[in-house]
Amino acid sequence: MLKTNSYSEVVPKIMEEKGREQIARQIASIIKFHTKKSDRAMLLDIGCSTGVVTKHLSQYFKYSVGIDADESAIRKAKKAYVKKNLEFLLMNAENTRYKDNYFDVIVLNQVYEFVNNQKALVNEIYRILKPGGICIVGARNKLSLVEGQTGIPFIHFLPEKIALALDKRYYPATYLSLSELKSLFAKFEIENLTANIIKNSVKYNYISLAKHARLIRYIPRMVIDALMFLVPNYIFLCRKK
Repeated sequence: MLKTNSYSEVVPKIMEEKGREQIARQIASIIKFHTKKSDRAMLLDIGCSTGVVTKHLSQYFKYSVGIDADESAIRKAKKAYVKKNLEFLLMNAENTRYKDNYFDVIVLNQVYEFVNNQKALVNEIYRILKPGGICIVGARNKLSLVEGQTGIPFIHFLPEKIALALDKRYYPATYLSLSELKSLFAKFEIENLTANIIKNSVKYNYISLAKHARLIRYIPRMVIDALMFLVPNYIFLCRKK
């Protein structure tokens, strides 16, 4: 469960529709390139906030549901997006009420760091995901020098009380390194898409990276792989065995 029910109030940028739509296009690209149409029946978006991403992705699925522990955000999502194949629910992602092997695709984008029990979350995802189904994981890196929410260097290395005193936008998080993330999702078959996305940013709709595509083109893949442990954000494709 999220450590507080007011993430959207502490970090208001989560409600900026333009930015969320861009994230939705990125995730949609991953879905289109890494799943078959026949495997797009049921979608679960964990940590959906105000629903912008879930609504965008719902066009590719027969049924889509977004869940979040942020009551205010879910209320806004329900009011903003009304579709027959789309639902928003206030729910604890560590203990959902769904049947085993229920979803084809689960999206977990920038969420793992904010739950109380990361292992319970991953176990629940594995339980409700169909065999062969995928979980698209967007994960911030503990070893990144700049903290993702505030943009302030090193703030996430400080004790929580000090970090909050320095910047009210900071939201308490438990970040993991690349090796720790791989260990957390070890029961899945993990494909790290990060380097592929860096080298093919236009294909995957990563606009901020695409601006530097000409420069990135000259960086050998082996260099990117060698520096992977410092990349700020990872994108994993986790397939249920």
